[in-house]
Amino acid sequence: MKNIRRFVKFTLLLLTVTFLSTVWYHYTMPSTKIESKQAIIQTPQRTDVVILFTQKRSGSSVLGEIFNQRTDVAYFYEPLLPFSERNCEELLQDRLQVLQKVVNCRFDLEEHYIRGFNASKCSDKYAQCLKKKVCFTGGDKYSRFLSRDAGLCNLGNNKQQCPEPINLPALAKYCKQSMLRAMKVIYLCKLEWLVPLLSSHTVNLKIVHLVRDPRATINSRTRSNPSKNRVSLVRHVANGICPRMIENIIFAENVLKTGELKDKYMRIRHEDFAINPIEVTQAVYDFIGINMNPRIEAWLKDATSADNNRNLSITSKQSTKRNSVAVVSEWRKSLTYEGVQEIQNICSEALDMLGYRQFDSEKEMKDIKSNPHFTYDTDNV
Repeated sequence: MKNIRRFVKFTLLLLTVTFLSTVWYHYTMPSTKIESKQAIIQTPQRTDVVILFTQKRSGSSVLGEIFNQRTDVAYFYEPLLPFSERNCEELLQDRLQVLQKVVNCRFDLEEHYIRGFNASKCSDKYAQCLKKKVCFTGGDKYSRFLSRDAGLCNLGNNKQQCPEPINLPALAKYCKQSMLRAMKVIYLCKLEWLVPLLSSHTVNLKIVHLVRDPRATINSRTRSNPSKNRVSLVRHVANGICPRMIENIIFAENVLKTGELKDKYMRIRHEDFAINPIEVTQAVYDFIGINMNPRIEAWLKDATSADNNRNLSITSKQSTKRNSVAVVSEWRKSLTYEGVQEIQNICSEALDMLGYRQFDSEKEMKDIKSNPHFTYDTDNV
C-alpha cells in the first residue's frame, strides 16, 4: 500500500509540474517574444552619412567626386553655400540645422538660406539654392544623383537641368533610400561643431577631414586677385586660415582620434590623394564601408591625369580633371619667396603638424625636382 501511495503522489506531483510548466510556457514565452519584436521595431535604424570637411581651395571638388561618381549615393556638393566663411560663428545654429536636416533628408531649408544670403551678401546666381531649394544642381559635378539615379533632373551636354523648385518630397524619398548620404562642407569652420552629429544614436556619421599645404591653398586663393601688394594679401589670408587649421588638428588629435569617436574620423592630405588617388580612395571607401569598383578606378585615372587632346590640362584652376602630380607643386612656381616666408612665419605650426617641409632659401623652393615639399605618408591613409 505504501508503494502504491508513493506512486500516486509522485504521479500527481509530475502532472502538477507538467501542467505548471505548460502554463508558464504559453503565457510567459510568447510575451517575451512579442517584447523582443517590439524592441527590434522600436530601435531606430542608423543612417550612414559622410561629411567631407575642409576649407576652400583644398582640393575638395576632386575628392568629393569619389562620392558623387557612385550610384545610390546622395551627394550634396555644398549645402552651406549661403553662409560666409569669414565670420564662422555667424548664424551657427542655422548652419548646424541645415546639416542636421540634410542628414535626415529634410529639405525645408529656405528660411535658413535666406538668412544666410542676407548676412553673407553672397550671390545665389550659380548655386541656385533658393530657386531649386537645394544648392548646386546645374553642372555635371554637382549632385549627379539628381539626374542619374533619382530622375528629378535631366542631364545633357554636361549641364544638369532641374525644375524650380525641385520636387522636394521625391528628393526626400530618394535620399532616404540611398545607400549613403554624403556632402562636402566648407562653410563650417570648426570640427568640434560636428560632435553632436557624431554622437547621435540614429546617425552613423564619418568625417573625412581634407587638409592641404597652406602655401598651396593661399596661392590658389590669391593668384587671381588684382591686388598689387600680393605679399600683404598673402599675409592676410594666412592669418585667416592657419590658426583654424591648427585648432582643428589639435581637436582631432585630442578628441576625435581617441575614445569612442576614433573610428569616425579620418584625415587626408590633398597631396597624398593627388599622388596616389586609387590607394587613397580605397582607404576612404574602407573607412566608410563601401566597395571600390572598376568604373570608379577608371574614372580616377582619367580625372587625375593630363590629357591635352581632351583639353584637361592643369590650366583649368577648379577643374576636377587635372594633372595632380604637377598641381601639388604649382604654388612653388607662382609664389615669390617673400610670400612663402610670410606664410611659413604664420603657418609654421600647421606645416609641421601635417608633415610639410619649410624652405630656407628661394633656391631650395624653386628646385622642385630635388627638394620635394612633402613625403608621401602611408600612415595618413
